[in-house]
Amino acid sequence: SIVSNCRKFLKDKQIDAVVSCMKKAERVHFIGLGTSAVTAQYAHTKFFRLKPGCSFDTDIILSKMRAAQLGEGNVLFAISSSGRTKSILEIAKLARHNRATVISVCDFMDSPLANLSDISICTTVRESNKYIDTDFPLIQRQITIIDILYACMYSRTARTASESFN
Repeated sequence: SIVSNCRKFLKDKQIDAVVSCMKKAERVHFIGLGTSAVTAQYAHTKFFRLKPGCSFDTDIILSKMRAAQLGEGNVLFAISSSGRTKSILEIAKLARHNRATVISVCDFMDSPLANLSDISICTTVRESNKYIDTDFPLIQRQITIIDILYACMYSRTARTASESFN
């Protein structure tokens, strides 16, 4: 049911936009804190196989330093369940200021991070954090979205990714 629900919310247009951005990007930096850090690290591990120019941090200072180095042609891939984590927002703003593309995965359609992102992917149909204390299988949805994006990117870049990785 999680895959089915994620597929409902993840539109083909979003998949195409994410894959296109990540294919073109010189560097992709994944960030997340708390539970979302697990998903960010998982995403890095998956996408590094296709895009050796990937990096991952949970350290705020290092992430800010990397975001300051990202520029046009680079991607910041931010994962935040709430979409309101202050440090993640600061890093995303810094990356945007430097003209990097910001892609986010949040649990809310309307959150500061979603609104700040060039491409925002939502894991649920919730429009606010009204039910933030309700227990949702958040990490499973985040990882499912990462798996879907990875599979799509793999199918479009398998030959060149394999050559690059080797």
